Amino acid sequence: MANPPPNHPSKPSLPWRVGSLTVMSITSLISRSVLFGSCKTEVYGLEAFLRILDERKSTERRERGLLTVSNHISVYSGDSATPADAHLLCPDLVDPFSGPHLTYTTNGTDSFPAPSAYLSRRHSWIHIFPEGKVHQHPDKAMRYFKWGVARLILEADPIPRVVPMWIEGVNEVMDEARSAPRWVPRLGKRIRVVFGQEIDCNEVFGDLRRRWKELRSQEGVGNDSSQAEDGRETATVMEVGILSHRLKYGDEAVELRIECTKRIREQVLRVRRSMGWPDDDPKSGLADTWRLEGSKQEGLMKDGSRVRDV
Repeated sequence: MANPPPNHPSKPSLPWRVGSLTVMSITSLISRSVLFGSCKTEVYGLEAFLRILDERKSTERRERGLLTVSNHISVYSGDSATPADAHLLCPDLVDPFSGPHLTYTTNGTDSFPAPSAYLSRRHSWIHIFPEGKVHQHPDKAMRYFKWGVARLILEADPIPRVVPMWIEGVNEVMDEARSAPRWVPRLGKRIRVVFGQEIDCNEVFGDLRRRWKELRSQEGVGNDSSQAEDGRETATVMEVGILSHRLKYGDEAVELRIECTKRIREQVLRVRRSMGWPDDDPKSGLADTWRLEGSKQEGLMKDGSRVRDV
C-alpha cells in the first residue's frame, strides 16, 4: 500500500476522537449491561484474544491488520462479537480497500478522508459477517459466505491476522419473530461467544495468495490500458482494491475467491463444532443451495430459518 502524503494527519481531530470515544463507551456500557447484567453470557477463548489485542496496542509497531470472522445470527451480534473490554482496547474500524490518499463519499457530493488515511488507523481491526444477512436457523446452520472476506485475505498485503468466532444466543435476545415492542431486547437468555484459535494464514491460505499474486502479475503493469493520441496503448498501475476485468470476472479469479471463502467458512465451522453442534451440511456453503429460497429476501424461509437483510 502506498505511503500517505505528508500533509495527512496521523490521527483524526480531537473533537472527532472525543466523540468517537464517547459513542463507543456508551455502546460498550449498554452492551455490557445486557450481556453480563441481564443475560447469562459465557465467553470462551477471550484470554488468548485479549493477548492479541495487547500485542497491537502500539499503533506504530503494528505490522498486520486483524480480521475477526463470525456467523451473523442477530442484529445484536455486532455488540456481542466485541465485548466491552475489547471495544475500549481497539475502537477503530477501517475501510479495507481505500488507499491512504483516497476519500469516500456517502451521497456523491460530500467527501471524507478514508479512515486508513490516518497512520494511527493502519493495520486496524475489522470484524466481518460474511453471510451478509442475519440468519436464524433452528439448527444454527450458516448461509454461504460472500466473497468480500476472500478479497480481504487474498488482496491484503501483508495478510491480516485472522481469528474465527462463533456467536449464539443473541438470536433469542433479538429474535426476528419477536412481537412488539421489537426494539426491546429479551432478557434472561443464555449467550455464548467463542473466540477460536488464530489461523495460521500461511498454512491455510498461502497457496491461494501465491496463485492470486501470479494471476495479478500476469496482468502486468498495463492492467487498465488506454489509447494515447498516437494510437499506442498506455498503462496505469492499479491501486489496492482496484481490479481489471480479468481479476474481477476471470474463471481463475472466481475460483480463487470461492475456494478462499470455503476455507474461511470451514474455520468458523470448526469453532461451531467445538460447542457441540453437529457437522454442517456441505451444501449449505454453496450459493446455489440458497437460490432455492427464491426471490424472497427476508422473513420466514422454506427451510424454517428467518432472514433479515441488514
